[in-house]
Amino acid sequence: MSCDTTGAGAGILYWETAPEAPEGLPEGLGLADARRYAAAEAPLGLVIAERGGAGQGDVLPDRAGDLSRHLAREVSRTLRDGIDAAAALDAPVINSIWFDVPPEGEAEFDAWYDTEHIPLLMRAPDWLMVRRFEVAARAPFPATRLSLHYIARAEALAAPERQAARATPWRAFLARRDWFAPRYRVFRRL
Repeated sequence: MSCDTTGAGAGILYWETAPEAPEGLPEGLGLADARRYAAAEAPLGLVIAERGGAGQGDVLPDRAGDLSRHLAREVSRTLRDGIDAAAALDAPVINSIWFDVPPEGEAEFDAWYDTEHIPLLMRAPDWLMVRRFEVAARAPFPATRLSLHYIARAEALAAPERQAARATPWRAFLARRDWFAPRYRVFRRL
């Protein structure tokens, strides 16, 4: 496992849509290298577009049928040894995880995620990469943190390594906080 912060500062547009909408995105948003997905268990589409940066001044696109739009700035990237980021970005499965962490909880949450949670997940052979983001702009639901987990096979979500990563004393301690309410979505690459 290696931690690569070269992507730090890069941004993404994370755009959940009606399932038929990902093909009809507005022009001029810099979405040339956008990757498109479908939700594994719901009628939902997703577009993740890499951007040069994401700041508070960025404007979220708005269209009928959009379910959520988020701009986020990458703060860390952890790759499986022997996998490059370009290959991991093409993973067939993405697990997106959202948290709305208040400022007073950010340091501890980030420490847990980076030093315990991700290393435990990366023990699963099908976990290829984890990218962590600070959310700069969001609509409609609140969130301050986004993690994108790039996975080779959906079966990894039931792996013992994932179960172990979700059963530590540190995670249990954080889970007692009223703000610790992760929102999960699994998507398959189109």
